[in-house]
Amino acid sequence: MAFAVHVLFLKENNLISSFSETWMNADTRICRQRHENLEELMSEIAVWRTLRHPNIVMFLGATYNHDLGLMLLLEHMPGGTLKQYLEKRKGITTSENWKICLDISRALAFLHTCNPPVAHGDLKPANILFNAFGSCKIADFGLSRFVTPASPQRTPQGVFVGARYIAPELLLSLTMLLESDVYSFGMIMVDLFRRQGPISYSDLHYKTRAKKGLAENIDDIKDVRAKEIISQCILHDPTKRTNFSKISDTIEAFPKQDKCGLI
Repeated sequence: MAFAVHVLFLKENNLISSFSETWMNADTRICRQRHENLEELMSEIAVWRTLRHPNIVMFLGATYNHDLGLMLLLEHMPGGTLKQYLEKRKGITTSENWKICLDISRALAFLHTCNPPVAHGDLKPANILFNAFGSCKIADFGLSRFVTPASPQRTPQGVFVGARYIAPELLLSLTMLLESDVYSFGMIMVDLFRRQGPISYSDLHYKTRAKKGLAENIDDIKDVRAKEIISQCILHDPTKRTNFSKISDTIEAFPKQDKCGLI
């Protein structure tokens, strides 16, 4: 059964904008529909409503309107998406890139240490939003699951868009682990620290590379510290990947002058 879903952003208790399918512009007033299986939608609400963290877009509630359908109410995020940020890439400093990495890693460290832990399952630039102060927040928990090492979750086939950010175990066997998010984060870091910006191929290209156990080539990334973290994130074997507590602690430990603007 399909439902028309609208995600509406609120500012000072007034409706000012609505969700577009690609989270492209938080200021748009045009309502666009996203069709969801009711069970999946209720699963998203069940996860998102429990989460409160400075780097997670706040879920404020859900309501139903006969004309608009079911609506999710979220905090206002006027700064656009990380996808847009990567496409512009003008005047971006290394410290700004590290600020973004820290914000994302803090959010995921929180999710992964919840009881039970939460795997986001769809971490990519289009699902990372900026608030008015330039801080990053994670959004879209439609594929998120409560997981434990003893109970990895299966993801419905055909739900993924953007195979570049999807871990091999998800691409090949639809198995979602906490470590799947770590891989996605590593690929986001590649995009941030690669000077010419994201290099994207077809979904088939990434699935073929996953089958062969091939990792992303990061030889062109000049930031040594970024390269080290990335290499620990995008390992083909999920059991060998680092975790977000270590990642955020590593960035926090950078000398103060190297992380100007990180708060």
